[in-house]
Amino acid sequence: MNFNHLYYFRELAQLENYTEASKKLLISQPSLSYAMKKLESNLDVPLFEKRGRNVGLTVYGQELKKATDEVFAILTNTLEQINQQKNNQMNTLKIGLVPTLASNFFPEIMYNGKLSGKLTQNFDLFNGFTNQIIANLAKEKYDIGICSKEDRDDFVFIPIKKQPFVLLINQVLYDSLIKSKGNWFDYPLVTYRDAIPIGRSARSIIHSYTDQPNIVAEFDDETFIGGYVDVNPCVALVAKTPFLKQFQLVTIPLDEENIYHTVYLTYLKKNAHLQKIQPICELLQAASDFL
Repeated sequence: MNFNHLYYFRELAQLENYTEASKKLLISQPSLSYAMKKLESNLDVPLFEKRGRNVGLTVYGQELKKATDEVFAILTNTLEQINQQKNNQMNTLKIGLVPTLASNFFPEIMYNGKLSGKLTQNFDLFNGFTNQIIANLAKEKYDIGICSKEDRDDFVFIPIKKQPFVLLINQVLYDSLIKSKGNWFDYPLVTYRDAIPIGRSARSIIHSYTDQPNIVAEFDDETFIGGYVDVNPCVALVAKTPFLKQFQLVTIPLDEENIYHTVYLTYLKKNAHLQKIQPICELLQAASDFL
């Protein structure tokens, strides 16, 4: 059965006049007549009967009109939902970010942007490690990322946030050795895994303080590192992030101007929606620690 024939039928059933219906449908009257005869032939029942210059629905026609009204109403509603979903997706930014910037830095950017009217988009936020964020950006599942830097020529990396490195020291260890004034890097050390970008940065810093570090444990984030140091007599090199607030540990700052981990705004160079991401990129750069 031809879908167009059902559409033509519905218009003719409403107008009850071939001339008016053909004008509205932008087809010739013979074409409309042929379509209705074809539809009646397929159903093997009469759908219309002549009523002077007009036509009226037969019993079969009334049943078909009721069905087509319901079908077209469902179809119209579905098409509207699809368009609405499409518009929402076009106005929604998907952003992958490392957890340490999800608790305060980025929410503040969003709030200030919405408040000032510089941001009108909605956001879908996804926490993850840098390798996960980069992978999803490459697959175009995310629009932008906020994470560490990887060696990728197909990405733009813009530094936006400094996370100073600090030493976390177990309280018992600190109390027993505070008077010795030795090199804290000579004690058992905990830091990030060497396989992640911040871990490689941490290794470089550690080796600048000691030639033979005694690294006893490696983790992915500050929560695991802080929890380990809390119950073990050791020292940790870790980035100063909001996650450290949950621990009552001795914190010794290093040279914040020169010893820090960098977090980047990143996106694909061939991003198909550069105009879409421009407002949030401008706000992130305006709040950058590297101005």
